[in-house]
Formats: sequence, C-alpha cells, structure tokens
Amino acid sequence: MKTYIITGANSGLGFETAKRIAEEGHQVILACRNMEKGSIAAATIKSATGNGNIEARQLDLASLSSVREFAEGMKDTVIYALDNNAGIAGMKKGITDDGYDIVFQSNHLGHFLLTNLLLPQIEDMRRSFCLCYLLIISERTELKNAAYLRLSSLRHAM
Repeated sequence: MKTYIITGANSGLGFETAKRIAEEGHQVILACRNMEKGSIAAATIKSATGNGNIEARQLDLASLSSVREFAEGMKDTVIYALDNNAGIAGMKKGITDDGYDIVFQSNHLGHFLLTNLLLPQIEDMRRSFCLCYLLIISERTELKNAAYLRLSSLRHAM
C-alpha cells in the first residue's frame, strides 16, 4: 500500500484527489488546517470508498512551526507522493507570526518547507525529482516566461 499526503484535502480538488486515490486502496493523509473539516472529509472518503486507511492530520501552512510539527510526525512514514494542493486566494491580507505575507507563506513558503522536510521519506527520490518542479511565471509583459527548477538543485541552498 502506498502512502499519499495531500494538503488542503478537506474540499475541492484536494478532496476529489484524495477520494480517487483512496478508491485504489492506498493510504491517504489529509493535511488540513481545519481539523473539524478534515475529520469530516476523512470520514466521508472512508464511507464512500470503504478504505479505512484515511486520516486527517493538522497542518497550517501559514505557520512554519506547524509545518515542522507535521513533518516530524511523518518521520517514520515512507511517502509515495506529496500533493501540495492547499492554497488561499482572494482578499486575504495579513502577516503571519513568522513575519511573511499570509498568502505568500500559505501558498509558497509553507509548501516549500514541507517538501524539503519530507524529501528524505519520499520512496523513490529519483521519480520525485522528475515530478517535483517549481514553476515560476512572470506576467510583467505580455510574454509569459517560464522557468523550471529541479528541487534537487535547490537542496544545496537549504
């Protein structure tokens, strides 16, 4: 059985992805900020798929200490895939306790830290490095310049 971690899996695309993976019989960890919603999502997926290997765990990407706690709780788990799905949008404004813009930290810094902390547990890092890319798109002009960076090249900067 493979273990998948999906951030923001209590609703939307993350929920549907978790449900689809659960249908295949794999273990799915729903990494959610709101544990009440995460627990309801886990119970719903268990009921819909008959897969009892679904659990919700606390992860608030707007808190780097929460990210570190989550990763520490996963240290004995071999991970097949990490789906960094969670994100916030809209008019949300503010600064996190870590001193960063809440949208930037929740959508980028939190996932970047989580991915780097979990890399040692990823089952086949060669496959993961092939699949895990950061996409940077500049919309400063009408041309969109995309640059793909391999996470393995970023590990040395950590």
